[in-house]
Amino acid sequence: MTEQEKEYPISDDIALFYTKYVAARKVRNLAIKLPFGYKKALRAATDSLTFHHIFWDRVRAVYAAEIGNKQIEYVVENQTIREHKPSDEQGSKAHD
Repeated sequence: MTEQEKEYPISDDIALFYTKYVAARKVRNLAIKLPFGYKKALRAATDSLTFHHIFWDRVRAVYAAEIGNKQIEYVVENQTIREHKPSDEQGSKAHD
């Protein structure tokens, strides 16, 4: 972590939505390959999007004052949200 980045811890109940998001994506990828798996894949894709939106909505609700409209990313390894301020060399890219 550089001096330009700040990290904010995420509670287990919020992190659970990210885990559900990843799991639903995996189910979607597996179900689409199965014969007659379209409905299961569609359901998993919908769940994946729902969990992804819930996760980021709750993160922004908890850290609204701190992060505002800044670029952020979720770091799974240490269950934190990282604020990233791009330097001149790196340019700008969104992480959510």
